[in-house]
Amino acid sequence: MCGFFRRYFSLKTLRAFRVLAYTPTTRPTVVPFDDFVLQEMMYAYRNPDRLFHESDDWIKWVFRLRRKDKRHALEFVEGWSTTRIAISGTIPWLASCLVGIIWTARGGDPQTAFTVASFILTSSSGEFS
Repeated sequence: MCGFFRRYFSLKTLRAFRVLAYTPTTRPTVVPFDDFVLQEMMYAYRNPDRLFHESDDWIKWVFRLRRKDKRHALEFVEGWSTTRIAISGTIPWLASCLVGIIWTARGGDPQTAFTVASFILTSSSGEFS
């Protein structure tokens, strides 16, 4: 549901689903589902090819939610991905350390090497707009 760059370079990821119930006169409220049902929904979303094509249980379930006076909506809940945050913090640090070590190993001045490495680390911590 999102583009290539947001899917692979965003620090957030899909955490859960919420089903909301509303009427024309009320605000949406969260429908309390069992954790097992929510996990099944997440599995079906992430692995649509593993669902049985002969079974129409999901379609029947969705249509059982339909009522004349009440509607339902699906809310996607995003959260911070600790793995992506750790990787995005480790890569610049590792690159700057490698520059400093390789520069020194090739016969350069260690102080200059790690000054350049710190510049690389500092410049990689800037925000992209």
